[in-house]
Amino acid sequence: MRKYVFLLSLILLNCSLLTSAALPKFLGGSGLGINAQKANLENNYYPTYWETLMKEQSSLNLKQGFYDLARHDYKTAEMTFAKATIKDPTKPYPHIFLGISLYWQGKLEEAMAEYRAALDLDPENAQAHQLLGIAYAWKGEVKPALEHFQIAYKKEPNRADVNMNLGSTYGALNDYENSLFHFRRAVELEPRHPLYLYQLGSLYEFLGRDELAKESFRKSLKLYPYYEEAILALAVLSEKLGENARAKGYYNKSLSLKPGDSIARLRLVNLLLKQDKFEDTLDMIQRAFLIAPVSNEGLALSISYGGKSAQGSAQNNTQDDNEQNTLDNQLAQFKKRLSKISSEEEINVQVQTEITPKNFNPLVEKTNTETPQPTSLFDKKFEQNLSNTFSRSFTLAPATQEGRKEQLDKLFEGLNNVLKEGSKENDVKMFVQASGLKKDAPSLSTQNTAYGQAQNSIGAKATYNPYNVGNDMGLWVVGKSWLKYVEEVQNEIEQNTLKEPTLQNYILSGFMYLTLGQGAQAFDNFKKANSLVKENNELKEICLLGMGTSFIVLGEEEEAKQIYNEVLKINPNNKIAQNNIEILNAEE
Repeated sequence: MRKYVFLLSLILLNCSLLTSAALPKFLGGSGLGINAQKANLENNYYPTYWETLMKEQSSLNLKQGFYDLARHDYKTAEMTFAKATIKDPTKPYPHIFLGISLYWQGKLEEAMAEYRAALDLDPENAQAHQLLGIAYAWKGEVKPALEHFQIAYKKEPNRADVNMNLGSTYGALNDYENSLFHFRRAVELEPRHPLYLYQLGSLYEFLGRDELAKESFRKSLKLYPYYEEAILALAVLSEKLGENARAKGYYNKSLSLKPGDSIARLRLVNLLLKQDKFEDTLDMIQRAFLIAPVSNEGLALSISYGGKSAQGSAQNNTQDDNEQNTLDNQLAQFKKRLSKISSEEEINVQVQTEITPKNFNPLVEKTNTETPQPTSLFDKKFEQNLSNTFSRSFTLAPATQEGRKEQLDKLFEGLNNVLKEGSKENDVKMFVQASGLKKDAPSLSTQNTAYGQAQNSIGAKATYNPYNVGNDMGLWVVGKSWLKYVEEVQNEIEQNTLKEPTLQNYILSGFMYLTLGQGAQAFDNFKKANSLVKENNELKEICLLGMGTSFIVLGEEEEAKQIYNEVLKINPNNKIAQNNIEILNAEE
């Protein structure tokens, strides 16, 4: 019996081979004989129709993946691009876009593996080198980032985004001459790109060229009037130049675009207090204590969670360890609050990581490069380091509860990895903010190539198309980070409070510490302010609201509700207290 089965198997095998040979070409048969591959007399290989079909299917998967990325559906895009890599393993671009979809999910190491796979297939691929550079930059590994950007520049010197990334990395290494050279080149190549003009303006300001900085910021805003970073930069620059009325106008414009912008609010309140306009700030300060995480009107978290130096995890220093624990706790509390938002809500999470190389000496560590060397442009030595900041925006798309949990786990795993990796060679600070989408402001990703007329309106933030392979994957921001804007006034506020421990100085200090995400210091200052209040109920409400929101930052939500209820005993119509209690009760 076994002999017959064996013979039958041989017969079926031969039949299958013959049938395969006779199959139409579009089904994978050669149509020319038993062999599935055909060679000519010179032994040149011709692909089968089956292979051709797979390549066509791979192309279709790529197109579908682009659509998934445009919808911020990165998980689906990952699966779609993975199919493309399987169906056509000879091309680098399926790997590149698979890496992009992984990158936007916070799977940084997996993304880098795909970029390297693309380079295995095409070692000269400029896009893969650029993306690897961006990934290294996000991890805080500046020198490997520079190496990959240099290769990308060598291959494509006339790409604006390549010049911008290379210039930004030079800036991160304090090589300002090369940084300025490449920023200018990027603007020459794309003179109507608001992001590049903003970057150039930031570098001009750092170099003390305030008028050139102002011109660049204004050009950026003319092209994209909703560009919040440029508005805030102009406000701070105007304040620095003593143009207080103009600064006030820019701060108010920033708040009109994003009412939850605690940075602009703090700077404006500080400016008004220096002009003895305390009464004008009271309503503005109260609004800063709103804890609504997101809304369809686009309110950001009123309290932005900032980090202190995160260099402790790789060291034994007790103080550093305490700072790391503080930051870990802040991130954990931020994640907890986001997890309580309905998974059906779309959330935009904006992250800035400020990275400063430890003990960096630019005269010793000047990097060799084939980049054209500009003539010397600097007559003075810069004692301070340029603020080297990496910005990322993450979109948490509507999902199931389990899907939202996975989104948050990946996001915060990525943030912690950035802190851990970046702190090995750098001092690291992180600032995280969440917002909804404001529907009456256009997004850069929906505008035409000239970035002029908006085609439709979907975002208050200047957002970028995620599947582009340039700066849109994440950006070194050479200039002032959000944290730097606060730290610029921090010493002044602290010294004023120390010299004159008045009610308004304590309130301002508390507001500043809330903006930095330092709940304990904020609570202490609001409590001291409250002890100085006598008969003024409005001021007492402000102090109590500040104390309550400090508890939110610390994760003590029951204590926060108790304080908000005290506010309502004073004023049953206080809308901030009513709102905050409603949100806290809804989240339980």
